[in-house]
Amino acid sequence: MRVSTSMLLEDAHNGGYAVPMYNTVNLEITRGLVAAAEKLNIPILLGIAYDAIEHMGMEALYRGADVIARAASVPVAIHLDHGRTYEEVAAAVKLGFDSVMIDFSFMEFGENVARTAEAVKMSHAMNVPIEAEIGHVPGGENTPTIEDASHMVYTDPKDAAEFALRTGVDFLAVSVGTVHGVYKAEPKLNIALVKEINAEVGRPLVLHGGSGTPADQVRAAVAAGISKVNIGTNVMRAFINGLRSVPESVMDVRTVLRAGRDEIYNVVAETADMFGTQKATY
Repeated sequence: MRVSTSMLLEDAHNGGYAVPMYNTVNLEITRGLVAAAEKLNIPILLGIAYDAIEHMGMEALYRGADVIARAASVPVAIHLDHGRTYEEVAAAVKLGFDSVMIDFSFMEFGENVARTAEAVKMSHAMNVPIEAEIGHVPGGENTPTIEDASHMVYTDPKDAAEFALRTGVDFLAVSVGTVHGVYKAEPKLNIALVKEINAEVGRPLVLHGGSGTPADQVRAAVAAGISKVNIGTNVMRAFINGLRSVPESVMDVRTVLRAGRDEIYNVVAETADMFGTQKATY
């Protein structure tokens, strides 16, 4: 069933757990994610980011996700991940996304505030909640240059509070030690910083770069105030591994795709347990 992202994240924020957001790039991955959520009886968010939009088109991805989400036996919300422009956010809002993100975190603080505030006005005019980022998680989908961990800018709690107040964002993505994509060295999350930001901001916090982050650190971050964790790389890796597991002699493409789809279950089960995601009761 389609549900409100705000409802999911407010419940998580109040309940001390996190709702997972899994990136999808095609119909097979979407089906695999929702099927896994149904087996586990948990709520999830489906994330559609710019690379998926470039691959299949925003409307095609959204329409497919919408049909699958509405037929699901568990709560599912559809989220625009890392929106790059006002036009992209507006298109998602118009289509009916349950929430959107605008990411100007690679800009200086004042510019990030000003640009984000404009996007918030637009999304709130259509009653769509919006996420933005303060500090900077490197390797993001829409940064203008190739980045590594050296580009990380940790979120300052006071800046986060001011940013939330001045922009009116509903959910805030923070930088506390993760990176997007594949880690070159094991990360060290600043859990004390998560607690400080949570105390200052008082609204759902989002952790980007969840793939490959040690489970004990993720659990600690959730306990400290993270309400949404984004997972992309691990989903794609599982899907590819499933495809590769099928013998080359198999000529039925549906068999190959099902193998990729089925492999996604393990990622969802592992991460939902890590995030303490509560069973669906809606």
